[in-house]
Amino acid sequence: MQRANLDEEHLDTAFWLNIFTGILLTIVGISFSGVVANLFKQPQLEPLIQFSALSLLVGGMTSIQQAMLRRR
Repeated sequence: MQRANLDEEHLDTAFWLNIFTGILLTIVGISFSGVVANLFKQPQLEPLIQFSALSLLVGGMTSIQQAMLRRR
C-alpha cells in the first residue's frame, strides 16, 4: 500500500540511498570485471562489464523520478 502523501524527507532519503547503492554497485562491477572476464576466459568482456556497471549508477539516479512520474 502506498502513502497518500509523501514527505520531501522520504523522497530525499530514497534518492540518496539509491545514489550511494548505485555508486557501490558500480565500483564492485568495475572492480570485478577482470575476474569475471577471466572466469569465462573472454578478456573482451572486461570493458563491456565495466560499461554495463555504469548503468547501475544511472539507474540509481533516475529511479525515484521515474517512480514519481508513474505515481502521478
